[in-house]
Amino acid sequence: MIDLRSFVFLDSLQPQHAAFIGTIAKGFLPTAHQASLFIEVAPGPRARAKGLAVWREKIARARDLPRAWILPDAALFAVAQANPGSRSALGALKLMPANFNDSFAEGVLQTLKEAAQNPLTDREPGLDARPTPEQKLLIDRLAKVVDARAEEPDAVADLGVAYTALQCRDLLERGAPGLHFYTLNKSHTTRAVVSALIAVRALADLVA
Repeated sequence: MIDLRSFVFLDSLQPQHAAFIGTIAKGFLPTAHQASLFIEVAPGPRARAKGLAVWREKIARARDLPRAWILPDAALFAVAQANPGSRSALGALKLMPANFNDSFAEGVLQTLKEAAQNPLTDREPGLDARPTPEQKLLIDRLAKVVDARAEEPDAVADLGVAYTALQCRDLLERGAPGLHFYTLNKSHTTRAVVSALIAVRALADLVA
């Protein structure tokens, strides 16, 4: 089994705690009074599980396959814990799906090898959620610009679209495989961001 460090279940998040978690969480943001489960595992299996999850996501998107069809979560964690070094050792794990083929096996073994070369520590500096001095400066500048246009909602929306487009472009240039927008019933702003990204890509192609 995975080396479990901590297991904390909260049946109802307080608003302040939910707001804090929202500053560091990935994926779906928490809301007040939601239940929440915090799990921490040892760095070794965690590094392997993280690498396997990334590998599985790439395969799922490239081949348009369900993640569970490639490698179910239970099997993924079992592989991360066992850390098999060969095809036979991998095949001996009981939770492997029947459709698991040689191509998948090769990808899993390569991912485990790469995880061994780049182990996680108990704390990854890259995951520090505190803003840097430069980021604090940018946040303050943005807050001042927004405050100065408090009576101009359209101008604030335009600023938000422009800044979001810059963030999206930066993410894509840094290798993000895609972007997922939550429109919150304001799809027109999302369309504006996507239009800006398309325009920037078209301009870059023309210059190139």
